[in-house]
Amino acid sequence: MFTVSAAALRQSITPPSLLGRVSSVARVLALGTAPVALVAGGALASAVGLRAALWIGATGALLTPLPVLLSRVPALRDMPDADDLGAHPPVATIPSTSAP
Repeated sequence: MFTVSAAALRQSITPPSLLGRVSSVARVLALGTAPVALVAGGALASAVGLRAALWIGATGALLTPLPVLLSRVPALRDMPDADDLGAHPPVATIPSTSAP
C-alpha cells in the first residue's frame, strides 16, 4: 500500500521530463539495497544471535514510517502538482540530428 502511494506522490510532483530518471533512481535505491541488507542481517544474527537479530529487525521495521511522519506528507490533503511545489522548469531537450 505504501509503495503505491509513494509512487503516485513521486509521479505527481516530478516534472514529466525527469519522471523516468526519478523513477529509476527510486527503484534502484529500493531494490538495490536488499542484498546489502540481507548480508548485514546475516552478520548481525551471527554476532548477537537469531532472536536478538529478529528483535532488532522488528524494531527497525517499526521505525521506518518515522521519516514520513516527520515530513510534510501527512499534511497533504490533495496530490500536489509539480507547479504547486515550485518545481524546476522542464529540462531542455537536445534536438536529435538525423542523417539526410
